[in-house]
Parts: sequence; structure tokens; C-alpha cells
Amino acid sequence: QAWLSTMGRSIDMQQVLTAALKSSTVGTPFPNSDLGRQLNTVAKLISARSSLGLKRQVFFVSIGGFDTHGDEQLGQQNRLFGEISQAVSAFHQSTVDMGISDGVTLFSASDFGRTFASNGQGSDHGWGSHQFVVGGAVKGGQVFGSVPNQTLNGPDDTGAGRWIPTLSSDQLSASLARWFGADAGVIGTVLPHAAAFNALDLLA
Repeated sequence: QAWLSTMGRSIDMQQVLTAALKSSTVGTPFPNSDLGRQLNTVAKLISARSSLGLKRQVFFVSIGGFDTHGDEQLGQQNRLFGEISQAVSAFHQSTVDMGISDGVTLFSASDFGRTFASNGQGSDHGWGSHQFVVGGAVKGGQVFGSVPNQTLNGPDDTGAGRWIPTLSSDQLSASLARWFGADAGVIGTVLPHAAAFNALDLLA
């Protein structure tokens, strides 16, 4: 019975989303890439927020291919970074065109970085990595944290170029949560380690 109920809700929701997407109009051109198509769908769902009766929306999109242990790493990264740049640029432009850029924030997240040292063909799993935040409410033009001393076995290297992070992912998450409307109590519950770090002032 629980399975039937879940399936029924899924079918009903799919019909609602299909109708909303049909009535959605997004004039901004998007690249015909996997990430571009995902973000185009997100833009359409945002434009249909009134018909869906939603005031807050959260979307997840993804791009893979960075696990470059032995795969022509530089070529792969150039292609993937290019896809990200074009898709994110189009998405942000779509929010500007819709007049809602101050109410939309896009951010990246990854579970690990890559080693600075090569394994001969690519690189292995690392620690510290860089993330970006895009949107009309973002206090842009800033780099938070410190760029590591890029010396193998140097002061910021735990081995093979696994850089020690200078910011916690909880700091980024807490800043985004505050912008999204979460109060200190909610943030303390969801991100119990955030209080151990300085707050980031990312968004207006």
C-alpha cells in the first residue's frame, strides 16, 4: 500500500511538473550540453514557480568526469570547465532576464579535490578544493580563504599535493542557509560544527 501511494504521488507530481514546464517561457539560450540542459530545466521550473505555488525552491544538478586517475586530465578538465562556464553563465543570464537574479543563488559543491602531484597520467583524490557562488545577491569579486603554497611537501601539503583547506564547507553552507532564511537555531542543528568557524559574509 505504501509503494502504491508513493507511485501515485510520483505520477501526480509528474503531471503537475509537465503542465508547468509547458507553460514556462525562458528565452535565454542555453548550451546543448548535459549541464546546460539540466540548468535550462531548472530555469523553466523557476519561471513556473507561481503556477506551482512555490515560494522557495532547491534544485540539484550534477556534472561528472573529474575522476581522472589515468584519463588525459588536462583535456578532460578543459572540456568540463568549459561546459560549466557556459552553462552557469547562461543560467545566471536567464535569472537576470527574468528579473529575479537577486533571489537566485547557484553554488558548486564537491566531495573532494585532486592532488597537485601527477600519478603519471592523471591525479588522485585530494583534500582542499575551490568552490564558486553565483547570483545577484552575491557580494562578488572576492576570494575567501587562502590560496595554498603550491610547493610539494611544502607547508600546506599533507602529501602529494593534498592541500590543507583554509575554509570549512560548513562556513559556505551556513552563509547560504542564512540567505535562504534559516535562523541560528536551525543552522546550529543542521551544521553543528559551523559555530567553530568564523562566519562568511557572502550574500546580501
